[in-house]
Amino acid sequence: MIERVARKLDFSRQLLLGIAAMLGVGVPVVFGMAIATPSQTQSQAPNTGIVAPSYGVVSIKANKGDNAGRKILNTPDGLTATAVTMQMAIRLAYPIEDNQVVGAPKWFASDEYDIEAKMDSGVAEELRKLAQDERNHQRLRMFRAMLADRFKLTLHRETRELPAYTLVIAKNGPKFQKSKPDDISPSSLW
Repeated sequence: MIERVARKLDFSRQLLLGIAAMLGVGVPVVFGMAIATPSQTQSQAPNTGIVAPSYGVVSIKANKGDNAGRKILNTPDGLTATAVTMQMAIRLAYPIEDNQVVGAPKWFASDEYDIEAKMDSGVAEELRKLAQDERNHQRLRMFRAMLADRFKLTLHRETRELPAYTLVIAKNGPKFQKSKPDDISPSSLW
């Protein structure tokens, strides 16, 4: 029976059926968007339950070299960083590699700082109520805000063309040879 219906539909009837199907789907979508727009703007009002990403008290001091090891630790009510360079802090705050930072001053990778940041008790309590992923996200926002405020950090993103290498197979195919366990020694690598 389906074959008979398909045979009876010539091009004009198929076109008419296609237009009817698009109208059947498109009209409700358009009306839905027109009706939903005012309620979406109302729902974007500020939510008072969201934690404000800032620390209440921040202390940043030059590291005197008397602390053992570099570390950045989240504490229940803040953050403690010991012997941290700005290069390390930015790598933690943003997903970038060292070679992606351009124009940094010389002290950027050498001067070390000790950072103590404490949250207000209300902010710490609100963070404890969040799921672990959201808590980590809020702490990262707080750390970024602290870097921007205290170090006057500003970011500029741009796309640059950099040299790259392409590994291709030679005309006559690869010339790899299987290595033997005795052939590898640390001195032969360099």
